[in-house]
Amino acid sequence: MRRVDQRSLRVVVLPDALVNPGSRLNGGDGTGTPDPLIAALVEDGWGFVKMPPHGLAATTARAIVETIAGDLVDYLRHDHRVVIVAVADLPGEGVWLDELRAALARWNTDLPPIARVARPATAAAIDAVRAA
Repeated sequence: MRRVDQRSLRVVVLPDALVNPGSRLNGGDGTGTPDPLIAALVEDGWGFVKMPPHGLAATTARAIVETIAGDLVDYLRHDHRVVIVAVADLPGEGVWLDELRAALARWNTDLPPIARVARPATAAAIDAVRAA
């Protein structure tokens, strides 16, 4: 028997730099608050998948991205809407985009839609996510 998911069935893939902008793994000083986009997404009912920070060793990050790709495949197979939030001024657009694309390809799954946003996010960012 399949359980009915009472959540929104919408998942957004986020760069760690938006969730933890002050993280030393993102080049920060250990302080900072999440990007305003995070609060807007919470209010809008989105679930989150946070990508690893770019300060990690590449082999460690790739292993994490591989696991996340498997989770995204499951979401997609179970009728979730998945949107990737990418930030152009971050390495790999903040979401290890090349690695994520390759990992999803190994699952025979296309890259979900991408909403490209700036930092800090403006009101238009949530609209970009909704439209993707």
